[in-house]
Amino acid sequence: MKSLKLYFLGLIMSSALISQDLCPPAFVDALFYDEKIELSWIQTSSLGTVLFDECFASCSLAIETMDVVHDSTICGQCSGGWFRYSDGSAADCGSGMYPCEDGGIDDYSAYAGYSYTDSTTDQYAPVDSRLITTVDLTNYTAAYLEFIEAYTYPFAATHHNLIEVSADGGVIWDCVAVSNPDSVGYDYWFNTVDISDYAGSEIKIAFRYKCIFGYGEAWFVDD
Repeated sequence: MKSLKLYFLGLIMSSALISQDLCPPAFVDALFYDEKIELSWIQTSSLGTVLFDECFASCSLAIETMDVVHDSTICGQCSGGWFRYSDGSAADCGSGMYPCEDGGIDDYSAYAGYSYTDSTTDQYAPVDSRLITTVDLTNYTAAYLEFIEAYTYPFAATHHNLIEVSADGGVIWDCVAVSNPDSVGYDYWFNTVDISDYAGSEIKIAFRYKCIFGYGEAWFVDD
């Protein structure tokens, strides 16, 4: 697991290109077979000033790094969602993604779990859970959000998950990207979302895990 990063670009002034800005690869790995060497790596990027950079370096403290809001009005005995297991107990984090630094050993991530039976209805509890952070864009004219995601049991999903932005403190949420568990699957997907429409104000950004029928996929978000 690497860190969850939000990049912002200020007003770009026209100037002559005097050098090339190269972004080196990271997390290089080599596979040897049949007298061949196969290399794989993650291509880094440089989009501007980093205003939000979340690294889940400690699994026990992961839940404290961002705000978690569960909608408890849609179920009697709620379970699942961000940092919560299907039995309703607290989950520390996910694991198995990229470390915070190249060569590191911590591989934690944010984790959203599926639900289990709601004892008040004898049905699987629906889940609507947001992982939220606040970022001030008042001095910027462009903004980009980067993150990595992956799923377990992706084909059990009954609803897409959402990346949302609120410009009014969380009253109204706009969907800026959709995460389709069927498409992402078990692989690590690297995403860049342009949220420049919200530059110039303070915003909230949410990763919304939503499962109408409850018992579905688990979502991991990182970098």
